[in-house]
Amino acid sequence: MIKYLHAARVLACALVFFTLTRGFAAAGDLGRADPNFWDGLFPKQLYLGPVAPLSFPPADMPHSLYPLTDDEASLREQSFSILQPPQHREVWKTLMASWVEATAFPLDILRADPYAYANMLVGMPFASEAGRYSRLIDDVGSDYLLLGPFMTTACRVVDMDARRAQSLAHVPAFTEYEIKNALARNDENRTLIEGAELTLNDRVWSYRYAVNRLVIAVPSRLAVAAERAVERYAVQVAAIAPYLAKCIPPGAVVEHGPPPAVISK
Repeated sequence: MIKYLHAARVLACALVFFTLTRGFAAAGDLGRADPNFWDGLFPKQLYLGPVAPLSFPPADMPHSLYPLTDDEASLREQSFSILQPPQHREVWKTLMASWVEATAFPLDILRADPYAYANMLVGMPFASEAGRYSRLIDDVGSDYLLLGPFMTTACRVVDMDARRAQSLAHVPAFTEYEIKNALARNDENRTLIEGAELTLNDRVWSYRYAVNRLVIAVPSRLAVAAERAVERYAVQVAAIAPYLAKCIPPGAVVEHGPPPAVISK
């Protein structure tokens, strides 16, 4: 019951954001990002992505007031596209339009029902079983193409976070304010990346389950192609953690290291 109440509260917040932001959003032009409700009202570090203070972040999570780097901002923007659930994508985009425009959304909502995608493929009307398998193959392919840019951005963020931790450990005389904000930013970035990995592993399970459901519901020779697409995606998702581990520069401090000297403000 508590789980459903939490989901209802999150959905209610989504609808409130939708009502507020639709009236303020305007289309961008010449390749510029569309403006959103928060532009000009707050700095990006307060609202951009699922770990920002205004995005219903995990409880008791520290937040940094330091501005976002270009890579940190890109990581937060890419996280929305890469993590939105594949089932009913158009409905999701409409319902969550406020978070697209405000670029603020809770990390918890991205842990979707793992059975929902398979239920959609089996239960929704299609002209033939070929359409069901094609939808699965297309969705997996689209998600696969998003992984590369996300991993590249995450690698640069992990690299810079390790160097930031290294500086804190070896450069003396930082103020308490500087230390807290630097460590909080590292925590924000780590939480976002780890949350993305959890969600993507859920997605792999969901896709595999969907293939198995289709095989017993509407057998087709396309099942082989669907299974291959899912396994290729699974290999890429499994490669995220080892790939990011290599992004840490040699000799860098992975953890916070010994506390540096502090000057009270």
